[in-house]
Amino acid sequence: MGVKTRFKRSFFEEVCREYNLGSLRSYSNFDLGCVQTNILLKTSLGKYVFRYYEIRTLDHIQFEVSLLDYLSKHNFLTPSPLKCNSGKFITSHKSKFYAVFDYIPGKHRKRLSSKALNNLLKELAKLHNITECYRLKGYNYREGHDVAYVLKECSLIHKKMNNQLSKERLKIIKDNLNKLEFPKSLSLGIVHADYNLSNLKFEKDKISGVLDFDDACYTHLNYDVASQIWYLAWKRDKIFDKKRARKIIKIYEKYRPLSKVEKKHLFDSLAILILTHMTWSFEGKGRHFDYYLKRLNWLMNIGREKFSSYL
Repeated sequence: MGVKTRFKRSFFEEVCREYNLGSLRSYSNFDLGCVQTNILLKTSLGKYVFRYYEIRTLDHIQFEVSLLDYLSKHNFLTPSPLKCNSGKFITSHKSKFYAVFDYIPGKHRKRLSSKALNNLLKELAKLHNITECYRLKGYNYREGHDVAYVLKECSLIHKKMNNQLSKERLKIIKDNLNKLEFPKSLSLGIVHADYNLSNLKFEKDKISGVLDFDDACYTHLNYDVASQIWYLAWKRDKIFDKKRARKIIKIYEKYRPLSKVEKKHLFDSLAILILTHMTWSFEGKGRHFDYYLKRLNWLMNIGREKFSSYL
């Protein structure tokens, strides 16, 4: 479900005046997106995306909008935020905030050709080349997708649940966090943190746009690389595909070589990715937590050295 809040046409007509988008012709919902409300606006001047932040603070949103403005100025394929008449990117409505972005044409894909995979990883490497060592103002307002974030969130949830299940799960989380290593020599920068097919648009085999930086944060750059192994080489209900994982790393390194320490600690970044998902499913009574735990156990049993040899 891509829409949480409904708006009247008169509201979008006001948005068009406020952002100088021309006269409104039509508006429609985007099907994708599970957190924020995204609306396509068609006007006399073109197409635009209205993004209504359902659960985000102003500081969190400012980071995303500033990042997209920075990336656009560096010719990265991402929606450019637009300024309203007051000169600001962000406006409020009923105690929540919204922003307007250029629309990027293209289609989402479910399968990747060899050329599309190459371009997917090329753009990811380009993102990292742009954001490496770039600590955008407000980065500390973002979820870090790191050990500190996972431990803090799980401890807070355990305190709220305060039962045997939460106690057991917290112990599992802590025990596994203690096994991870993130050397200071690992390259840092801003990662997308949700770089997958649902957030990418294609025109044939080329990436036309990278969307939804809602999870973007300042952390180890190899987190995003580990996420590609997760999404593309270890698909749900499938065994780990070593050949596919090696191919992902080989392609990525054509555009941004990984240091030895980055490659060695892809193991740790993949583990923290899984632990982050376990954090998000910590409170649930369904099978999600156990699903991620099963995968984490497999990874931890393999170990850092053997996993590195796969790559």
